[in-house]
Amino acid sequence: MKLMLRILFLTAAGLLIAAVPAPVVECSIDAVFPVPVFQSNASTVFTDICFDKQTGKLALCSDGGYGEFPLVSGKVQYNTPGFIAATGNFIIRGYTNTPAGLSAVDNRGRFVFWGKSGRLPLPVDVGNISGMAWDGSRLWIARQLPACLFAFRLENGSKLVLDRTVDFSFPVLQSVTFHNNALWITDGEHIFRMNGRQQIVESWNYPRPISGFCFADNAIYAVSLDGRAIYRSPANGM
Repeated sequence: MKLMLRILFLTAAGLLIAAVPAPVVECSIDAVFPVPVFQSNASTVFTDICFDKQTGKLALCSDGGYGEFPLVSGKVQYNTPGFIAATGNFIIRGYTNTPAGLSAVDNRGRFVFWGKSGRLPLPVDVGNISGMAWDGSRLWIARQLPACLFAFRLENGSKLVLDRTVDFSFPVLQSVTFHNNALWITDGEHIFRMNGRQQIVESWNYPRPISGFCFADNAIYAVSLDGRAIYRSPANGM
């Protein structure tokens, strides 16, 4: 009886500990790079951002266009060899580095451009997509409203299979990225680090509203919520 009571006590204590909110840290912005107006038919209101490991550039997307821009001494260079191009009938809502290279997710056709090797249809309707991340074994796609993550396994190199979903208490999920063996997400006001069980373990207040972010060169690069600026913040060992 005493052993059973002790087990129940420890279980309850564990639940209480798990319920304690993650500590909140303040982020700071040390540089702002306004997005110029590009001579293109595509919208340049960027919504998400990723660091392309193959090219060393920042890859940005909007509903009508995409662009890649180099980082030089921590500064975003919008001039050549940066570019902006129209996406045609596609609505790109997220990039991520994968074994096939930089990959994108299309919100209109509901499929993933798996590098340059082909398209992988999404097996379920995830809703309004707001970002994508590859963690080495699963492809994570963020739904904006209501906030949810969808994890997909890649089978036979050509088929996505739904593995799990993760819901959140906050309403909006703006983006997801992968860094230092962890998934990171944002609701537009905070940046959260998750553990292997997809539980939030750390939180950072971001000083301005953002729609997407990524890590590069020991810094965070975030897209402003209106898509008109890129913010740089120290990663501070994140």
